[in-house]
Amino acid sequence: MTNRAVSIVASNSIGKSEAEACTLTILGLPTTIPGSYLAAGTVDGAKARLDLTTSQAGGFSVSYTDIGGTSTGVKGGLTKVTDESGPTPVPYWLATCAISTKTRGILNLELVFDPAFPNQVTGRFIEPGTSRLMGTITGYRNIWSKTSPASSYAGFYSALMTPSVAITGDQDVPQGTGTLSFTVTGSTGGFSVTAYSAEGVKHTSAGFVGPDGEAFLFASAPTVGSLLSGTPKILPSSGDNFATNTLEGSLAWSKLPAATTSTTRLYRFGFDSTDLTLLGGKYTAPATGQLIMDLQRLIANPNATLAFSQGGLLAGDVPALDFNIANPSGAIQKVTVPLAGSLQNPAKISVSLNAATGEFSGPMTVANPVTSLARPVGYQGRITRNGGGYHAQGFFLLPQLPQPGETLKTSPLLSGQVILSPIR
Repeated sequence: MTNRAVSIVASNSIGKSEAEACTLTILGLPTTIPGSYLAAGTVDGAKARLDLTTSQAGGFSVSYTDIGGTSTGVKGGLTKVTDESGPTPVPYWLATCAISTKTRGILNLELVFDPAFPNQVTGRFIEPGTSRLMGTITGYRNIWSKTSPASSYAGFYSALMTPSVAITGDQDVPQGTGTLSFTVTGSTGGFSVTAYSAEGVKHTSAGFVGPDGEAFLFASAPTVGSLLSGTPKILPSSGDNFATNTLEGSLAWSKLPAATTSTTRLYRFGFDSTDLTLLGGKYTAPATGQLIMDLQRLIANPNATLAFSQGGLLAGDVPALDFNIANPSGAIQKVTVPLAGSLQNPAKISVSLNAATGEFSGPMTVANPVTSLARPVGYQGRITRNGGGYHAQGFFLLPQLPQPGETLKTSPLLSGQVILSPIR
């Protein structure tokens, strides 16, 4: 609050009044309003993101992002509004503007900052000319700084994006498991996500952790019309210095139909939004003398198995591979697989493991009596930790056997699932 002595003079066409001395009282914004915000919303069912900044002086700037890209930012000023409908007047701050979007044209935006709900923003999209409600938004403020760091959330996270059981076997939707990873910076709460969908398409998103561990993701790949969005939460663990924080929640994944001129082989008709459950949390590489995933120490016998399914595979196309991961010294993880082409490894699978990140990958071959129709395929996945347990899944992209007019280089690609499990 600031008191300023001012002198007020009224004037019109007739003349001026005498000066009137008075004190002008300037009220600052509540401390839980100025700052940076992330907000998630929908416009007629389509996912959207708002990046918003408010200043102590009462200004704001906002940009809008959807599957089509990010709009040009809009600036304006906050207005104090008092709700007098109840027994006690309730103040809140309102921001209104018209914002131009890549896919929806002009939208009217209303944002509400209510001190009764600190560090939050709510709002709605209104259709110009009709006042029709097109959608709503909710978001949170970045409360972290060097003097108030996000210590309980800081660290490296990874997660699996697992498909819903409801779509199992639906060849119109990818059946594999995508992966993501990010590092939360303690001093700012910021993170940058890199996600690979079960189509093998890279998605990226940047943001910051919310006051209650919210981690809003809006990761799009506009060139293929693919979007991953949602607000999972990081749940801090207790008693272990936050070493086993978990990531809880889901992401919505959708894809637009490809253009008629596109030559894509991946789900060219697109698919409606499908929920992907996240399995993950903080990941730490194996320490000296430790086996990844807490596998059993079996010297001459397999202690892990890889299983492949969906993606157009038929029963017996790729038998599960039993193999061994050993810890010969230090933190080294040594992978030994049966000889390629042997009875124990007819699909010629090999396994590469990056213990530092939990990523695994390799090639395999889907055999065929017609030699020219044998299909070499790569797979990739990730080992994640969810609380006290480990999960390891991934995907492969399999060319379908060609129909008339097709070859293995032009036939559709289907996404299948790979699961890495311990042998107990």
